[in-house]
Amino acid sequence: MIRRSASFMFYLLLVVALAGCTRARSPLERHRADLYPIPADAEKIDVLQGKFGGRLVYPLLRPPRTFNPLAASDEDTVTVTSLIHATLLEIDRSSMQIMPGLAKSWQPENGGRDVRLQLRRDVRFSDGQRFNADDVIFTFDVIYAENSHNVRKDDLTLRDDKIKYTRVGDYEILLEFSFVYAPALYLLTTIPILSRHLLQPLLSGRPVEALMGLETAPDKCVGLGPFRLKQINANERIVLEANPHYWKTDSSGRRLPYLNELILPVVNSRDSAFLQFRSGIVDLIDRLRVEDYLALANKKLEGIQVQNAGASTKLDLLWVNQNSGFTSSKRAYFGNPIFRRALARAIDRRALVENVYHGQAEILSELWPPSLRQWYTHLPSYSYNPDEAVTFFLRAGLKLIEQNGRKQLLDAAGKPLTLMLLINTNPIKEAIATMLQEDFLRVGIQLQISQSDQRALINRFLNKRDYEMVLFTIAVPPEPADLQSVLKSRGEQHMWNPAQKTPATLWEAEIDRLVDDIVTIPGVERRRQLFARIQEIIVEQMPVIPLVSENVLIGLRNNVKNVRPSVLVPHLLWNGWELYVD
Repeated sequence: MIRRSASFMFYLLLVVALAGCTRARSPLERHRADLYPIPADAEKIDVLQGKFGGRLVYPLLRPPRTFNPLAASDEDTVTVTSLIHATLLEIDRSSMQIMPGLAKSWQPENGGRDVRLQLRRDVRFSDGQRFNADDVIFTFDVIYAENSHNVRKDDLTLRDDKIKYTRVGDYEILLEFSFVYAPALYLLTTIPILSRHLLQPLLSGRPVEALMGLETAPDKCVGLGPFRLKQINANERIVLEANPHYWKTDSSGRRLPYLNELILPVVNSRDSAFLQFRSGIVDLIDRLRVEDYLALANKKLEGIQVQNAGASTKLDLLWVNQNSGFTSSKRAYFGNPIFRRALARAIDRRALVENVYHGQAEILSELWPPSLRQWYTHLPSYSYNPDEAVTFFLRAGLKLIEQNGRKQLLDAAGKPLTLMLLINTNPIKEAIATMLQEDFLRVGIQLQISQSDQRALINRFLNKRDYEMVLFTIAVPPEPADLQSVLKSRGEQHMWNPAQKTPATLWEAEIDRLVDDIVTIPGVERRRQLFARIQEIIVEQMPVIPLVSENVLIGLRNNVKNVRPSVLVPHLLWNGWELYVD
């Protein structure tokens, strides 16, 4: 008996010793793996392996407006919904490459007109219910519903046609387009898949965007993203917890996300966000103001780092009214590309970068940010040249006199040329407008400034169209085809002369044709050439004057790992499944 006991103890010690040679799993990791089996079709990603558990705190500047991704339009709401929901395909926001999502593979068919999707098997929603092709069909049904005005409907209506979607099998979908749609795969990265089993009974004639509002109980807002709702106090904070059914694993086959919780306090201002980051309340922050970024960079506080992620996709633009219904005597000048090129030459963009953004912005030479390199054309920008600008103004029919050593441009009636610039109430816009005022004064133009809130400003130039000049910021998507509403003459966001029935100019007609070709001609290189030609026309005709793009400035604590900042929204949490705290 004594020998048997000794042998048994030796065996136990040997087992314990061998177990020590393998990596011990954390309680959270064991709980997720043992309680909820990992899908056979799980996506295994190559990531720096992290630690399970812990929480991150990230500040929202505004409360989310909904938990419904089909109703999300502002940055904070998009950030929250992107953590809860998942799309058919995904964009790696650091490389800008299209990656598998809920569809594990895809196959073009019918000469590139159709796309066959193979969906992941054994994937479950955050409430444990199975995901399959029925959920994809349901999502397309509610997007296209007649009573719905969701944020994806227009993008999925191509030349007034819907995409035909067919359930081939439990895990197979066929998408049929009415023509070859070159950016079809990109389009699929924008379609979040909703839960049929939960939402269909709740519709009752309502549009889908009416569901999953802020009053929704956490267990009634399910998704396929890396996190799920845990606590909701929409005006104060949102608490997300790891989705125990998530369908991604790290390279060792461990289910992600690493984090246990994401805390999203609503701070209501950049001031408050910065103070909470500096004091250690929040762990990472984007949308840093330049002065705050520089303060952190110069002080080099222990445990904190700041990064410049590059030029944002937000472009500061200037344009004059080119609408046919604009009855001012200045319309003859505004419609003249020589006049518009003169304005461009009169603006000191380098001074805008240095004085307004303190060096943390990029000069724009085209209607596209340099950070989205795949489509960037590298056109030379209009250099600041006041003397050349005056020459162009004279070619446009203006006259020049000098009074008390100052230049003054006169119109055909001999009146001094004055321009009224509309801006939204914003410190950055005010600073840019003041510098434009000085630039234009040097070439003989008196610039007056009028401020209003952003909603009223948009109404002025898109609907009323009773303005002279506008300074405004637009956000561009990573795919040029998504810029159709701005580029095409009939586009509602063709800001200098929107919603034209027929192109007002030959060059706008050419851009219309080029945009159609970008949408329908396959092949990245050919599409790049077409987009480059569009940018050349814009620089030649200058209907809108690109100024600068501010940089995406971020801060994080050194113990936050796997952060890969992106110029796209969400800047920091887009890869929330792989973030961890060391």
